[in-house]
Amino acid sequence: MAEPDHRVIVLVGDGAFQMTGMELSTIVRRGLPVVVIVLDNKGYGTERVIHEGSFNDINPWRYEMLPQVLGGGTGYEVRTEGEFDAALTQALADTSGPSLIRAHIGVDDRSVTLDRIGRGLAARLKR
Repeated sequence: MAEPDHRVIVLVGDGAFQMTGMELSTIVRRGLPVVVIVLDNKGYGTERVIHEGSFNDINPWRYEMLPQVLGGGTGYEVRTEGEFDAALTQALADTSGPSLIRAHIGVDDRSVTLDRIGRGLAARLKR
């Protein structure tokens, strides 16, 4: 809002999105051309590194349907790099409102850095 000439791109995991994602409603209401990319690994990926348990698995949402549910924007569901590239290209070209891309990733897909930090936190918890 403070920098209307800048485009916002949000990268968020599905677990975090389920805690805060309904702010998408405000983005729809204001017609902001925000691109939200939800990395869907079916749960709390960071927490899985720290401690195992079924509590890390979350209820599956049809994230790509949220723009329709909220009354504005466009949703995409992608499973491959090619589908992601096409969806991102379309989302960036569309400035009429928000775009949400649901990108399916593997349950164990995470960066080397996240893996290192999670193992460090797990070790502290075991002390």
